[in-house]
Amino acid sequence: MITATDTLFPVPVLLEIEPWLTTYFAYNRNMIETDIDKSFGSIYKTLGDYKKTTGWQDNEKDKLTWELNNLPSIYFEESDTTLLEKLVSVFKPFAPFTNQGEIFHALWMLAILYRKHEKLNVTKDFSSMTIDELESWDEANNYFKHIRPEMLKLLTLLKGRISQKKKVPVSLALDSPRVDDLPKESEALLPKPIRIECGMERVEIDNTAFWFTSLLEDYLHTYLGIETKEEAEEELNTIYTNPKGRKSPVIHDLVMMGTYRLLIDQAGFKSKSKARELTIEFLFMLGLKEENDDVNNLGSKIAYLEKQGYQPKWEVKPFSEYKTSPYNLTGHLW
Repeated sequence: MITATDTLFPVPVLLEIEPWLTTYFAYNRNMIETDIDKSFGSIYKTLGDYKKTTGWQDNEKDKLTWELNNLPSIYFEESDTTLLEKLVSVFKPFAPFTNQGEIFHALWMLAILYRKHEKLNVTKDFSSMTIDELESWDEANNYFKHIRPEMLKLLTLLKGRISQKKKVPVSLALDSPRVDDLPKESEALLPKPIRIECGMERVEIDNTAFWFTSLLEDYLHTYLGIETKEEAEEELNTIYTNPKGRKSPVIHDLVMMGTYRLLIDQAGFKSKSKARELTIEFLFMLGLKEENDDVNNLGSKIAYLEKQGYQPKWEVKPFSEYKTSPYNLTGHLW
């Protein structure tokens, strides 16, 4: 039975598998710097105690290496008995195999990094940020990753076919000198009805005098900052579209490719299908398994990414690559 003590990650093993973590999962020590510092601080309460016990010199440059060399294990709040029990059950049908213990710890660390990533959707430590800074980051993340692309799609609709030309009666003045020569009807641009659905509920509005779409256009002018359908489509195609070919989330690909490559290179499996099966089970354990993930489809996905020269990465784009509205002076992104 796995105990709480077992959930502490052993530093000697971490140091041994770090090259694998870097190669297959784009790991660097900064991802776990706070965890190392906290674990070290729980042993060495004061700087004096720290220096006396470890021989630390003030001019020592690599603090993390020094701390790791003087730590037996690291506590991660993302690691618990349930996680380890699930990982053991994933490995059990495939055991024994070459480097089984080291690979187990590598995927254990990957699960920890994934849980960290999911907390705020980035591989970065936020423990030192204030509440205001966290709220500001969360607002930006929602805007860039979710809200702005929805606004762009809405603008393409608003600048599309939301109106229609219809013939309407022409009002003639009673004293018009040439009534017979004037047209009886004229073409006017009228709004199309708009249907809004939410689950089983729906409502249809006439959008008379474009009252509803005008409000949306005013809102998008402020918070989106572009005016034409062409601009919206260009941003959707250049910033938010997935590369041509198969579409797949970044983290799914990171875990899938890293795990499969690790198993192929280090586990000594004679069959590639066995490596794919273990990879699928690990994806399922993390909640990343896609609907069509089976041994054959996973093989096709892996082959496609290998052909594309896949390199492991955690984020699609930094915030600096996204756009904001130049007309927004409200202090909020939406």
